Amino acid sequence: MSEYLDQVELLSSEISALATAERKTYINYSLQRILNYKDIFIHKEALSSDVLCKAFKSLSTVEQAICKHGLDAMNFTIHYLDELSKNKRFKLEPRAFTVDSQIKFLSHSYQA
Repeated sequence: MSEYLDQVELLSSEISALATAERKTYINYSLQRILNYKDIFIHKEALSSDVLCKAFKSLSTVEQAICKHGLDAMNFTIHYLDELSKNKRFKLEPRAFTVDSQIKFLSHSYQA
């Protein structure tokens, strides 16, 4: 889990290093790439390995490292980026987010 959080912090640092006007666009593109890969990953049994490989290569290096941690990591990162895009200052501590918001996210996502 700590390696995953390190990757999310790295992604957050990349976003923070951008000019304010570029951050929302970067977050949206990152979300789009991870969502696309997640969709292909979920259906990988029905698709050729080339499709999964191509989708993986379309991710940034940090996104690839995050996605290697599996479906939960992808879901958490998608949720984190979504919350980050709603935050006007584009600041949200990944470790605090993990403890607070992800527990809340999981409790809402998996209710019967």
